[in-house]
Amino acid sequence: MDKLSIGDIPQIVPGWVNSKNVAICETKQEWTDYWKVAIDANNFVTIIGSRIILENAISQPVNLMLGTVLKLVPEAEIPEDLASQATTNYIVYFASRDEDGKAQKTYALLNKNLELHQGYMELTQNNILDVAFSCIGDEYGWSGMNGNMDCSLYTRSIYKCFGLELP
Repeated sequence: MDKLSIGDIPQIVPGWVNSKNVAICETKQEWTDYWKVAIDANNFVTIIGSRIILENAISQPVNLMLGTVLKLVPEAEIPEDLASQATTNYIVYFASRDEDGKAQKTYALLNKNLELHQGYMELTQNNILDVAFSCIGDEYGWSGMNGNMDCSLYTRSIYKCFGLELP
């Protein structure tokens, strides 16, 4: 049997990260600014459907899964060339990396007709069921196989839509 190198191992577990997808932040504060939000804030959107494919990312399409949180760009900071699209789209920050491997904020557009919620959803039985049923028909992904959720990630992602982090 031939030996395998790390590059030959198929992505089965989401814990394996391609080094091209790693960006370096200068400080802990810079890192937390990309994702940390207040539970009672409305300055972000949460993906409340199974998944959204972000087509206008820097390089290739990005698969945004249930429970993903993206910060909204404040109105005063929206670039002029994107301002006209703010009525039909959420304009969000999207983390990427520059040529030197350093983290940078870029912009992305998310159509307001997609399965998104501004802020976290209210924790009610109906809302939990709505979010849970948004994944009906999705393939099961044992340990994240083929980019799909397994039972623990599914459960964790549902509760993330309500601002609850399950370990």
